[in-house]
Amino acid sequence: MRIMRYHQIKEMDPYLSTIKGRYKLNPAFNLQNCQGEIVVLMGGRSSCVAWLHQVFQEQHDIQKRTYAGGRAIAAATNEAEFYYRNLSPVHSIYHQVYQVIHYYQSYLGVNQKKTLTEQYLTAAGLQAYRDLTPLQVPGLVIQQTKLALRFAAGHAVVLLDYLFDSLDASEKGLLHMSLLNLMDSEEKPRTVIYATQHLEDAVFMADRILIMNPVKLGAIAENLSVWLPRPRNRQTLKNLPTYKALLKLLHYLLTDALAVEDQHLLKQFAN
Repeated sequence: MRIMRYHQIKEMDPYLSTIKGRYKLNPAFNLQNCQGEIVVLMGGRSSCVAWLHQVFQEQHDIQKRTYAGGRAIAAATNEAEFYYRNLSPVHSIYHQVYQVIHYYQSYLGVNQKKTLTEQYLTAAGLQAYRDLTPLQVPGLVIQQTKLALRFAAGHAVVLLDYLFDSLDASEKGLLHMSLLNLMDSEEKPRTVIYATQHLEDAVFMADRILIMNPVKLGAIAENLSVWLPRPRNRQTLKNLPTYKALLKLLHYLLTDALAVEDQHLLKQFAN
């Protein structure tokens, strides 16, 4: 049995292990039901990072348990881990994307790996920088490269941490476009998960917003669906009652100040 490019989301542990204990994730939230969605985490930074780390660890554990040709394949080698989590200052952007595909999707042939590398470079807007190193490109290109590397690993769930929060408005818009292009370039739907502290960005990008529990580290308090049509335009969205209502609800949930008269908002968006 060869390694599958899209690992089964349903195999992920429904429990979160933290230094404060082991918590069961919100039963109303199931990663298996989020295929093809952009899921945005909001709340305390430490809680968001703890939850993202757990999902990241589960993905790698699943990959290491996968078998090919009767022997275990540990695709997440030290070198692959380096390219996945960091950027080499001396290797070209093309080389680094190819290397992640080479190690994480080792069952592919050489030509398939090259084709996939070209696909990710084009979708992320990196073709003009393919032969340059990270030391030779602007900050936005660094973030676009990190985005391409996450997709190159071949996981069904793409984790981006706080990738967008370090950029200004114009750069963030370009990186959002790179993300949508990468998702559209895939044959099978990916689930993208990232965290942000910006309410408007979360509503603009997300299909689902998870509010982290302020008491239990890494636990989910609320699971909200974003019922807004795609493609989305910021100016058009601002005039929609649904957009305004969701922004209001997020503000109240994140400040722990949801008034009694606004409880209907939670029923409107909660799953």
